[in-house]
Formats: sequence, C-alpha cells, structure tokens
Amino acid sequence: MLDRIKDAARQAKAEKQLQNLLKEAGIEADARITLRVEEGGLKATVILSPDTSLEEDQAKQLEVKMADLENIKTATLVRTAHHKGGQASAPRQGHDNPLSLPGLQKKPSEKTPEKIRPGGAACVIAVASGKGGVGKSTVAARLALALAARGDQVGLLDLDIYGPSLPTMFDLEGVKPKVEEGELIPLKAGPLSLMSIGFLVKEENALAWRGLMVMGAARQLLAEVRWPPLDYLIIDTPPGTGDAHITLMQRTVIDGAVIVTTPSPLALADVRRGATLFRKMKTPILGLVENMDALPDGTRPFGEGLGDEHLAELQLSKLVSIPLDPKYGPLLGRTPDLPTQGPFTELVQKIDHQLEQLDLQRKPL
Repeated sequence: MLDRIKDAARQAKAEKQLQNLLKEAGIEADARITLRVEEGGLKATVILSPDTSLEEDQAKQLEVKMADLENIKTATLVRTAHHKGGQASAPRQGHDNPLSLPGLQKKPSEKTPEKIRPGGAACVIAVASGKGGVGKSTVAARLALALAARGDQVGLLDLDIYGPSLPTMFDLEGVKPKVEEGELIPLKAGPLSLMSIGFLVKEENALAWRGLMVMGAARQLLAEVRWPPLDYLIIDTPPGTGDAHITLMQRTVIDGAVIVTTPSPLALADVRRGATLFRKMKTPILGLVENMDALPDGTRPFGEGLGDEHLAELQLSKLVSIPLDPKYGPLLGRTPDLPTQGPFTELVQKIDHQLEQLDLQRKPL
C-alpha cells in the first residue's frame, strides 16, 4: 500500500515537472504526457502534436532535460510530423487499415459516418478521465466484472491507443486474437470478452502514430471486431481529450459516459475538459467516480475530495467513491474472480439508475 502511494506521489511530481519543461518550451498545449512505473524509476513519454513548432536541436535538448528529472528512468519525446509537400506520412498499411487486418474489404468513405453499436450491444458505456494515472482502466475492468457477476454478457474494449492496459491487467501479453474475414475475434478472460490494440501492435510502434492513424485504429476497433451478443460494452477510453475520443463519439452510439478522477480539487480542470468534450458531442454523462478516495483507516492521501460546490460547478453528480485499498489493486489475470466488493456493485446500481432516468427523459410524456 505504501509503495503504491509513493508511486502515485512520484508520478504526480514528475508530471508537474514535465509540464513546467513543456511550458518553458512554449509547447505545453501541444503535448501529451504518459508516465509508467518501471523498476528503478518512471518511464516518461511526451507525444507532440503534428503542428508543434520545435526544431531538432530543441527537441534533443528537451529530451535530455526530461531524462535529468528526479525519478525519471527513461524519457522519450515523440515528434509526429507532416510529410513535406502537405501530404501526411504514415506507415505502409495506411489510415484505412492501420491494424493490418487480413481480408479486410475497403469500405467507401463516408462524409457523415453512421453511428453503430459495436456487436449490437444493448448498452454502451464509455469510461473516461481528463488525465492519466487516476485508475480509469482498473475502474473500467472492475465495472465490467461487476456487471458480469450479476449475469450480464459483457465486452471490454481498450481504446487507449498509446497506453493499452488490458494485456497486462488480464495476463494476456503476447496473445494474438484471431482474424476471420477481416474481423477480429475477441479474447476471453473469465466471463469477459476483450479487445485491445495492445493485442495487435507493440506500444512503441503505436506511439509514433499521427492523428489519422489513431483515428483509423480506433475506427477498426469499434467497427471490425466480431463481438458475441452483448448486454454491455464497456469502452476504456484514452486519458485526456484527443482524436480517439472524437472518432468514438462520431461513430458509436454511447448510452452514457463515466468520468474517473482522484478526489482532489486539483483535478477540477481535467474533469472539466473531459465533461466539456462529452457535452459538445451530445454524449450523456452518467456521473463521476472518485477513485483512490481514502485508505482503509480513513486517511485521505489526496485531500478531502470534491465537495458539493465543486460538483455543482462541474454540473456532475458523484456516483461512488472507491477507497485506495490493496484488494482492488492486483492484476486480474486470465480467470478473474467476479468482484463482490461494495463500491463496484454500488457503481453498477448507480449507473442503472442514471440510465433509467435518461430513458425516462427521452420518452414523451
């Protein structure tokens, strides 16, 4: 438990230091930071947008400064650039099929794509966060298992192109899904059907993808997976607000979004950005999950949390607060136990209630 708290503190400090470096370079708004805990320190990756103005020498100097930060073991600066002449450079497989699925029949382009329900899922829920490191993937996975525990057929889609976590979480690293007639066949972990770009592409390869490649991969994961009949599809979205989110909301019927945050007023700006994107895209927000709320003894390592005034400002309701408890931290493995822990059972009940309220609002009186 103490190790996890220390790791979280190191990540928060390193992220702040990286943000300061990017601010000094004048590119804070054009960059995305990811941090991973490794033996001996943190692995830091900063991904720059295609339009970032940064000379080669400046990029090298910035990468050196990143590596010199406290607790940073390795640092990588990923520059995604436009091809000279105004055409975008991309891996040979192209934007229509970045996952290189064999047997794929190229579909005609659509100016306004028709929204789909992947696998015909009766209910599609997006789990999102304004930033990384808040435990969003853990919440998404345990929400899926809590739904399965009551007998629902559940799929879990990991749409985080740059940092997929499902392969590690379910001990499926290196396992490849089958492809039949250009469609991916989900892997199984206990009662769940799973799909992730991490089953298909090495993380270091996807890191260098530009916006069009990211959007193409997201489209394939949404439209070209042969899901079994599903009661629920839980979509673990990337942290932040980027190209994959736009593709998700343009192409997918989403019945509701759940925003995950840590219980700190410092998270307000990140939550606000995520909520604003969903509202602009007319996606219903079911509410907020405060993750890592308190230790079992009641101590609150991240402060007192978001009060009523914060929730009112965000125009969000709190679904549940999940404690920072060791029993929620372990990896789930290929045969995960169906969770019976209170917070996730309560989360399912709260989501049911919110969906019922939305359904009533849609029906004419």
